[in-house]
Amino acid sequence: MCTTRFRGLLLSALVGTIGVLPAQDLVVRSDGDSVNCRIKGADAKGIHFVYLYKGQLDRVYLPNNEVKYFQKKFYAASFSGGKSIQELRGYPYFRVSASFGVGRLFGKIPKTDPDWLISHQRQLRHGPFFAVEAHLMAGEHLSVGVQYGEMHYDATTNDVPFLTADLTTVTGVLRNDIRVTFIGPSVAYYERSVSGKWVGLISASVGAMTFKDDAIYAEPVHLSGETYGLRIATGVEYKIHPRLGLGFFLSETLAGLIRMEAEEDPSGFNLLGTSRVSLNRFEGGVTLNFSY
Repeated sequence: MCTTRFRGLLLSALVGTIGVLPAQDLVVRSDGDSVNCRIKGADAKGIHFVYLYKGQLDRVYLPNNEVKYFQKKFYAASFSGGKSIQELRGYPYFRVSASFGVGRLFGKIPKTDPDWLISHQRQLRHGPFFAVEAHLMAGEHLSVGVQYGEMHYDATTNDVPFLTADLTTVTGVLRNDIRVTFIGPSVAYYERSVSGKWVGLISASVGAMTFKDDAIYAEPVHLSGETYGLRIATGVEYKIHPRLGLGFFLSETLAGLIRMEAEEDPSGFNLLGTSRVSLNRFEGGVTLNFSY
């Protein structure tokens, strides 16, 4: 009986000591709540700790995306003025993404053009779009990197009238097979949900663009041009794996050609007035990214 009483007194003393003495460590959750605890360990995915709750020791494991920071020996550091906060990265070191979708040109089509030319230009408005990006994270909300994008569109119209050099009219095929590329530096801003599963982002890039058209104007002709453009994109993605995200995007590219060259006439020619080639377009589709 004495032994049982002694054990009860010892347990009461231990619980009382835990309740009276402050916990040495501190964990701050991503929602701002703080927990006075004893940290048992931290790994690449989260942190283990125990704390006193209603007189009972509770063991907890929190994933990194739910932890803002933690500090061992918090109270000792507070009284001594030392700083030992270890930031937990709730964001990756780098991101690589690939986007697939469709683009739509939105330049004006002159109403004064003949019907066959208006129809041909409308065929050229849509085409597949592809882009890849590689970014280094410069903080929780910011990254810098480079992106490459490509859009392809084509159209074919038969029995088109052409004026020859001797001012006679012949009919033939009008075909445009156009590829437009974009490459340049980019910057992106991110916002993450509390759970870390959802990520919203907006990015901007200024880069060099190339235009190539393997065309047929009754006879084959190869056209090319270069310019600069601006691309702005926004998107939402869902983490299907800690390192993989799947989402969708909407973007806009603004650019225009004022000069073009032909392989058959390398001297080139300027595009004036309504002859300027608009490369303005909207894009939309899905994106897959890998982060580490």
